[in-house]
Amino acid sequence: MKRLNLYFMNDKIVPVGKPNSLESILDEFGREISEYSKGYFDRMITTTKTNDISTSSTLYIIVPEIGYNYRVLNLRVENENKILLTYFTLKSQATESDIIDISLNVESLYNRISELLSTNLANQTFKFLVDQVDIKRENNE
Repeated sequence: MKRLNLYFMNDKIVPVGKPNSLESILDEFGREISEYSKGYFDRMITTTKTNDISTSSTLYIIVPEIGYNYRVLNLRVENENKILLTYFTLKSQATESDIIDISLNVESLYNRISELLSTNLANQTFKFLVDQVDIKRENNE
C-alpha cells in the first residue's frame, strides 16, 4: 500500500520512446493483479514491433487452472505523444478506448489505467475468474 504521494520521479518512471516502455507499464499493472490474486492469476505481455520499436503491447491475465487467457488492456502508439489505450470486457467483448497524451509524462496514462482497473466492472470480472477456478477445484474434490 502506498502511503506517500511522491511525484519527484514521475518523468523518470518509464521513459517515453524507449524500447519496452509499453511493456513496463503493462507489466507493472499485471504484476499487481497477479500478486493480489494470491496464485489464481499470472500475467503475460505481448508486443508488436516495427523496425525493433514497440508499436503496441497487450496485457493478458492468465488463469492456468481453467486454461483461460483474458485480454485486459492494449496500448498502441499513435504517434510520439499519443497512446491509444483499449480496455476489453470479459463477457461482451465490448471495448473502451481513450487516446492519452503522454507528451509531458506518462502519469496520465498510469492514472487512466488505474481508473479502468479499479472499476466495479474490472473487479467483478476478476472475481468471476476466481469463482470459475473455485468451482473447478470443488468439482475435482
